[in-house]
Amino acid sequence: MAHRPDRAGMWKLTAVETYAGDRPLFWLDDEHDDTSRAWAAQRSLSGPDTRVQWCDPDVGITAGDLDVVAAWARTSGGEVGI
Repeated sequence: MAHRPDRAGMWKLTAVETYAGDRPLFWLDDEHDDTSRAWAAQRSLSGPDTRVQWCDPDVGITAGDLDVVAAWARTSGGEVGI
């Protein structure tokens, strides 16, 4: 994996990157920071479509969030799954 920004700000990034491999990725999380956003932008420029989206920790993932994920998957060539 070519892009390795400083991971100090987003402790989940290495695991997410490993799991995603070369597949498109939509990552919902309540802890996104500049590190995860920069990683996603760079990953999209050089490889598979990647999007990060914040979700409210007091509410959780909503039906609206899932609608956004499904719409993204239809346009990115990705599959909705875990």
